Amino acid sequence: MAIVTYSYYTETYMGETVAENDFPQMEAKAERLVKQITHGRAANFAALPAFQQEAIQEAICAQVEYYAIMGTDVSVNGDAGGN
Repeated sequence: MAIVTYSYYTETYMGETVAENDFPQMEAKAERLVKQITHGRAANFAALPAFQQEAIQEAICAQVEYYAIMGTDVSVNGDAGGN
């Protein structure tokens, strides 16, 4: 199950507009990245204190928002279209 739901992203985080059908793929990519960056500490999300859970959700939302702005291909090849 995803750490961040579409409703959390749109109603709590209030990020850039993402189509609901595109969100699961973007969230999964963002979640994998956050888990990698945290060396797996985010993997046991339910066992973390509330403030850490919120920080992880915010990091995932920020990454989803980055994908919404820059596109998901930037995470693969690092090409931001010259920007």
